[in-house]
Amino acid sequence: MSQSVIMGIVLVAIIAAFLSDRIPLAVVSLTGAVLVGTLGFVEHKEVFVSFASTSMILMISMMIVGGSLFYTGLAQIIGNMLLKFTGGSERALILIAVLSGTLISSVCSGTATLVTLFPIITSLCISAKVVARYRSELLGLKARIDDKFCFDPAYVMNTLRMLGDKLDMPIAVHAPRSLIGIDILLSYLKKGDVLCHTLAGNSKVMDVVDYDGVIRRSVWKAQERGVIFDLSHGTNAYSYDAAEAAWKAGFFTDTISSDLHARNLGGPVYSLGNVLTKVRGLTGMEWWQILNKTIVQPVRLQHISDKATEIHTGMKADLTIFKITHECVTLFDSRKEERVFKEQIVPIYTCVGRNVHVCR
Repeated sequence: MSQSVIMGIVLVAIIAAFLSDRIPLAVVSLTGAVLVGTLGFVEHKEVFVSFASTSMILMISMMIVGGSLFYTGLAQIIGNMLLKFTGGSERALILIAVLSGTLISSVCSGTATLVTLFPIITSLCISAKVVARYRSELLGLKARIDDKFCFDPAYVMNTLRMLGDKLDMPIAVHAPRSLIGIDILLSYLKKGDVLCHTLAGNSKVMDVVDYDGVIRRSVWKAQERGVIFDLSHGTNAYSYDAAEAAWKAGFFTDTISSDLHARNLGGPVYSLGNVLTKVRGLTGMEWWQILNKTIVQPVRLQHISDKATEIHTGMKADLTIFKITHECVTLFDSRKEERVFKEQIVPIYTCVGRNVHVCR
């Protein structure tokens, strides 16, 4: 068998392991590296060359330093000292943070500066009760615990829960690819907390539906106690199969959002209207129910005081005008699976104050 064929088999196996999410990504990566080195496709000295990179070592070392500052309480001590020194003056605290960053960055890298100052400034903000000052502008705390970015989800969730309780703020979690499992993850969430990307279908252990096609008990219990399940389509976090399985089993997300940003504006999201069209086509829900989950429920559940759910004379305009068309449209999910929908909702105008914008 030729080397190219063998290499092809190895690559297919590695890709399959990555996509399955059944084996920790770190194990897949290391196993793949060892295989290509052992089979002679790559020189042994090149296999782990990135692990010897000074940048990689610096990143790991500084993460340890940053974590130690939190664990030992040193960050809290320094934060309290600075708070006492400045008398709690917001301008003085900002000035000290800027000057400290300038001083440290003059002798250290940007990464070292960030990781050193981050825990101190975070502790300082907590001590100074910055959240209380800007409570009307801050909705909550959010963490991403995908295995590609988070090596200790339990620690992150414990910390996030602790901060949420201490600051009296809801927490939101991005975890469509996490291997922590939805049962364990939901145990951290309380009334008002948000699980994002509920219908991603990227990890079996994070699906709301179990292997028998039944909604997990932990999901029903979480919804009963007030945990908010959000659709949040995004680039890689919405699967027709996962959504259909959930809705057929009787589960609907509490809120619907697009997670629209520059990188998915050209697909697969395109617009909030496209996301709503997909929901309508898959579930058959009435438009008023879909719009309720898109407009009214987010405002109500997250207590967004500056957004009105009713229109009346004299109010400042902040609305979008849609029209419903009965034309076939083909839309893709995050896995590039296509579905044809016979009805769609299309944005026409967006009105903000006295300005009217025509949607493209």
